[in-house]
Amino acid sequence: MLAGTVYWLGSHRLPITARTLLVHGQSLQCHVCDALLLGSLFLTENSDAVQGRGLEIDQIATLKAYGGDRITKALAINVVPGPGIDIVADLADAGHVPADEFDVFINQFAFHVIHDDLKALYHSIRMLRPGGTLLCNFVCVAWFPEQGFPCGDSRFDMMRWYTPAGVRAMLRKLLPEDCFTITAYGNRMMHLAYVLAWGIEAFPKSLVDHRESGWPVLICVRVTKPVDWQATVPESN
Repeated sequence: MLAGTVYWLGSHRLPITARTLLVHGQSLQCHVCDALLLGSLFLTENSDAVQGRGLEIDQIATLKAYGGDRITKALAINVVPGPGIDIVADLADAGHVPADEFDVFINQFAFHVIHDDLKALYHSIRMLRPGGTLLCNFVCVAWFPEQGFPCGDSRFDMMRWYTPAGVRAMLRKLLPEDCFTITAYGNRMMHLAYVLAWGIEAFPKSLVDHRESGWPVLICVRVTKPVDWQATVPESN
């Protein structure tokens, strides 16, 4: 396939640009941008929950972007220290972080690189105040850089990828089913584009927004912490 070729998907005419032909080792930014776009659809649909005391992975920009003046305090958490990081913790072993602290926790693009994702999910919920909201996502596609994902001076390996059924099973271990909603974003073309590192700026919005069962790219979850939540630290998943 050569740059300048036009690919047809049904009625969609997709020009293949030079950017779409980058090899995987040079196209991490393409994958990140595409995943962030799908995550932003979810955050836009759930922006009502972004308020009060907020926590976010690695930065606070998303809290500010979607919460604005509704955010009264914004803190960043990461496994490695660095500028702007308020809490240093491995989410799978975060018992030292106080419970019942935050109204919202935006936990994006983290579970697939955490060695014990169920414990990380437990601590993500534990840190919320009763009635607080966890907005998180789970990567579905089977591409990863062999050298790991960069994070400051460190790199993290891809530990797993997810299906909607697998995410639901994890959540059920910690919560009643009426305390969470699962939304899968993606379709077969988006799935193919992600794996092949095609930039989706060439895709029409109608195709990006289309959700096709069985072809998720990103699974997004909204959790509401029950007032009487009493889950204990789970065994490793």
